[in-house]
Amino acid sequence: MRKTSTKLQRPLAVVLALVLALVLVSPAAGIVHAAEAGGSGILHLTNRTADWNALDMHRDSLELGDVITVTGRVDGQPPEGTQMVLGGAENPWNWASNTAVTEVNQAFTLQLTLTDNHMEEDQFARFRIQTNSDGATMSFFIDDIVIARGNDVVYALSDDPFVQGNIGNATTFAGHPMFQVAGNPIIMVVPAGTEGTPPPDPETGELGELEIVHLINFEDNNYDDYLLVGTQMEGDVVAGRGIDGSNAFRLENVTGDYTSGDGNYLQFNLPEALPIGSTVEISWWVYVPSAENPGERAIVGPGLNINGQFGSAPHQPTNTSPEPGDLARVISMDEWVNTTVEFTLGPAVGDIDFLIFRFRVNNDEQQPSVLYIDDISISTRGVADVFIPAWDLSLPSLAETFADYFLVGNIWSNQIQMNIGNTEEMFVYHFNSVTAENHHKPDFIAGSGLDPTAWNFETQDLIVEFAMDNNLAMVGHTLIWHTQSPLWLTNVPGTTEPLTRADAMENMRLYISTIAGRYSGRMQAWDVLNEAFTTSVYTFSGDWRNHLRTDTYLGDNDARWYDAFANGAVGDEAGYDYIFYAFYFARMYDPHATLFYNDFNEEQPGKRDAIAYMVEDMNERWANHPDYDGRLLIEGIGLQSHHHLDQWATNFDNIRPALERFAQTGAVLAITELDITVGTQTNPSIPLTAEQEARQAEYFARVFGYFIEFADYIERVTFWGKTDTQSWRAWGSPVIFSGNFEAKGSFFAIIDQAYAPAQVVEARNIRLFFRTNEGFEDFVRNIDYSHHMDVPAQIHDGQILIPLRAIAAALGAPTPSWNSATGEVTLTFGGRASTFVPLQMIANRAMVTPEFIEDFFGAEVTVLEDGLIIVIE
Repeated sequence: MRKTSTKLQRPLAVVLALVLALVLVSPAAGIVHAAEAGGSGILHLTNRTADWNALDMHRDSLELGDVITVTGRVDGQPPEGTQMVLGGAENPWNWASNTAVTEVNQAFTLQLTLTDNHMEEDQFARFRIQTNSDGATMSFFIDDIVIARGNDVVYALSDDPFVQGNIGNATTFAGHPMFQVAGNPIIMVVPAGTEGTPPPDPETGELGELEIVHLINFEDNNYDDYLLVGTQMEGDVVAGRGIDGSNAFRLENVTGDYTSGDGNYLQFNLPEALPIGSTVEISWWVYVPSAENPGERAIVGPGLNINGQFGSAPHQPTNTSPEPGDLARVISMDEWVNTTVEFTLGPAVGDIDFLIFRFRVNNDEQQPSVLYIDDISISTRGVADVFIPAWDLSLPSLAETFADYFLVGNIWSNQIQMNIGNTEEMFVYHFNSVTAENHHKPDFIAGSGLDPTAWNFETQDLIVEFAMDNNLAMVGHTLIWHTQSPLWLTNVPGTTEPLTRADAMENMRLYISTIAGRYSGRMQAWDVLNEAFTTSVYTFSGDWRNHLRTDTYLGDNDARWYDAFANGAVGDEAGYDYIFYAFYFARMYDPHATLFYNDFNEEQPGKRDAIAYMVEDMNERWANHPDYDGRLLIEGIGLQSHHHLDQWATNFDNIRPALERFAQTGAVLAITELDITVGTQTNPSIPLTAEQEARQAEYFARVFGYFIEFADYIERVTFWGKTDTQSWRAWGSPVIFSGNFEAKGSFFAIIDQAYAPAQVVEARNIRLFFRTNEGFEDFVRNIDYSHHMDVPAQIHDGQILIPLRAIAAALGAPTPSWNSATGEVTLTFGGRASTFVPLQMIANRAMVTPEFIEDFFGAEVTVLEDGLIIVIE
């Protein structure tokens, strides 16, 4: 059922329920003095996957003649040939100062006097403190950075209040005037004197010499149960084709389609996972025979993917212009080529559970159709002590903040990610809806044939149980899609020819009845059909049927629902009927779920109109059907909302008109896969600069402004990724949390939208979902608006203290500013400002009393046993 279309109004009284809890660090609350921090802090750079994972210093903080001195230590035994480098951060990346390091925990000094060249050349717009490629994954300490100007020291890391106020914390240097992080290392501020990794223990071999833990040479069948061939491939061990005439594993693409390469792989499921912190070397050999790969090919790759995560280096090339850090190069054909990588497993990836070896490129010429793999070797030096970030659960809960507007969701990608630190607790804290990123797609469920008893439900059931156990609305994604679908659903076995209409319809019924029937009553919604329209529709022709994906559009590996339903159609029957029957079967086998059509580039005016007219036509057809039950057939429209600021730049002016047009269809709306990339694949934004982060936050705030405006029609907003590094488009840092689990500017920008003075709310009907024995049912109740917000507070010497920043955020007031020199806070509200020294600074937060809130805001404060009620007229 739909929410009412009543215009939202905000009352004069804002009610805040403040729950007393423990205060944690707030990076936006200000900087404490070094003296207050209780000691001197230094920097520890870990989790490095490339030589340019480093710390950059902006030139605009420097002057001609300045002397930069960097002192530090390597952490543990440096790899042979390692150099510590101070150099330019832009092409051609010349070194300005360097020194070799060879000993365990060896100290180093880098010193540079700035000349005209350093002040004028573009490459030195930032100076980078890094290693060379030999030490690309090595951790190191920066003990101090000193800038001398004549006889004066104008900067010292040891006196930097930002650094010294964050001892014990990881930092991205967001907002720092001088530094920014390059790449995606973890930078911890640790106490001075922190010792480096000790030399290897000769008895245990910990972090010592490499030790092979798995060698797959295909000479026996020891690993047969742990190998899995990709969905587009056939593969088997062949004799006499390996290195030195040994056995090898032959992979052949049997679909005839190489344009995506997603299914071209050999997967190795480790018998026992390697834990976070493992220092791992992975080596494998690949042979691409020209005789079995027709045409002149320039083969790019091969690639390695860990745990199926695209955003974590090392990983496979994603296109024909590989990103820095990819295992991507043009290789020779007709010879065995070795690829070897060594890295320390960081928290972004989790424990290594499985590895995927493959080529993946986006054109026919470069995608091999036949390749051989041999001698896969996995070695480890042991397990290092790796910092695992923790989610800050003192932040405002997204689910609670937008409780009076819509559900807020995110994706379940794999159990490995959910097991990292307190991620599962974070998910339940911030989100009240969950979508499986991949596991409810057809190729993750259906097997190689029609027998549902052979299909896979293990992880699929686990995700649904997770939703049920935590009272999350479970969204099924997706039943019918042209990609990531077994070809037997629509194609004649072993061919690219479509099935007949009758056979394809029966396969559709079988698949939907099995999956939707299995989870009936436990799915709040289903994305029944995904992406039926072509990628872009710039100009609507007037007939939505002209813009559907058909055989002239689809690659050979795509499920050909349109073509199969057209094959044998008579009279009024047509290929596009598959849309109607997808929803018809979904309604038949799961009458409890809301049924959605889902697509991307949905804001384009032409595609917007095509989608809207299709939904309206299908619902009209259903209204005249003998089984019509009074409900819409297509009850919801899912707007994927994959937006971009640079590559494939989105026209954000089109978003509001799209929301308006879709709302006119009578369907509810959902924002199903929200992310906003910055930068391009060839110029990755990892991590974002301060300017990029502010720009991204501006656009997240803009789209959430639209969502709040249309909240009467929007049922759910789902982010497509928990962190930037776990996103499918990690190159664009596209979500609201960083790889270190820190809230970015975009998080605070959307929180602010919930309390923006222009946003108003009145009593209205909303749709709630409760778990019952029968599944999700609708309960409609009228709720008087009162905003409830969990805010961390403390009892200090018998006095209740509340973070001032939380009160300001709730009222739409500017974030209080803090003067690190005087300790004063400046607060602005209602056209007046006040500067004062707060009663307490706890964990970098200015804390105020209920009496202060009464006096400054003119509020009525009632102290309850478990919190406060604050009423501000």
